[in-house]
Amino acid sequence: MKVGLGSGMYINTAIVAMTRTVRLAVLIGMVVLASRVPAQSFSEEDEYLCAESLMVMPPVLAPLVREVSKTAQDTSTVIKAVVKRTFELAQEGDSDAQAFAGYLLATGYCLPRDMPHAIEWFTRAAENGNAKAQHRLGIAYLTGTDGMFLSLPKDPPKGLRWLNSAAEQGNRDSQWALAQAFGTGHHQDDGIPQDLVRAYMWYTILGIDRETEKLAQNMTALQVADARRLADDWTQKRPQRTR
Repeated sequence: MKVGLGSGMYINTAIVAMTRTVRLAVLIGMVVLASRVPAQSFSEEDEYLCAESLMVMPPVLAPLVREVSKTAQDTSTVIKAVVKRTFELAQEGDSDAQAFAGYLLATGYCLPRDMPHAIEWFTRAAENGNAKAQHRLGIAYLTGTDGMFLSLPKDPPKGLRWLNSAAEQGNRDSQWALAQAFGTGHHQDDGIPQDLVRAYMWYTILGIDRETEKLAQNMTALQVADARRLADDWTQKRPQRTR
């Protein structure tokens, strides 16, 4: 049955309608199209998670979905095209596609799980300025895991650098992570000293008054003034939020 995807709906409607048999065929087809290792057995849960994971595909793939859906005879055709195009765009240097390629390989929902290549794609995306990839790598290097599916050997200084890169672009998750790292002092043994001024600055940028009030109880008036000045300087020169 041909699947028509309306504007703004993209792949979601088709995914919801997929049967178990079609989802399995999609998974096997995507493995082949992405030129990875031979197809493997997938659990029913992984079949569902594959469909779910494609709902977070980057906007750069939306035009392809609209175009393919005009002539596609089934949903699998659309999904296979999305995965294939993801890796094509990633190779061409699109940072959103690179991050999504890393996501697909790290989760193992749609392709055989390949953490080394997932890290490679996330790193390429981060190096190309993708704030979300920078944040994911930053957390993973800081703590050993991003809290979801990415695991890395701990390297807190490197994690801090990636978090700072994302935070400077306006990524609020990274700004929060930096505020926490500097404010709590939990990473002092990892070479990241407690820095209440820097923590206060990020909390101010985030607009979280309750946290600045807590920090101020252990800061001098001069430190608070310095933190507010740094926050003012930052907001005047940089974006409020990024991808």
